[in-house]
Amino acid sequence: MVQQIERLITVAEALQRGVAIVKKLRTGGNGEAAAAIEKECNTLAKRIVSVSKGRRRRGIRARQQNRAGNGRFQ
Repeated sequence: MVQQIERLITVAEALQRGVAIVKKLRTGGNGEAAAAIEKECNTLAKRIVSVSKGRRRRGIRARQQNRAGNGRFQ
């Protein structure tokens, strides 16, 4: 769990740096390079979303397994 959070933080930091680079390239007039880096940033953002969705699904599944037949927790 801790390793997943550390990876998530690393990816988020890389995404933040990528966004800053894209802004600088766009103001400098290099749109092609900005588009390429922006594509990579979008890939990283999708990875963050997929990790958080998986964590949420695992939590829901765990809570459902802890419920007794009448819908209350054991």
